[in-house]
Amino acid sequence: MTRKRWLLTKLAVVGAASMLAAGLMSWMLTWWASPIDTVNASRFSSLVFDTSYIAPIGYAAFAFALGVTAGVLWR
Repeated sequence: MTRKRWLLTKLAVVGAASMLAAGLMSWMLTWWASPIDTVNASRFSSLVFDTSYIAPIGYAAFAFALGVTAGVLWR
């Protein structure tokens, strides 16, 4: 196994795990807050959009990529 393949596999596994964790937390929060969201009927308010549906998965992917980039540049 080459170093490049080991690094890509490690980054893929950790990145997928962070996105999966963010997705599960987002799903649980969306399920818990669904009665509240039904009453408010505003899916694009800052609290609902930032913590529900698919946005936290994108935030986790961006944070992981930013952390990897910072680690590469600072090393």
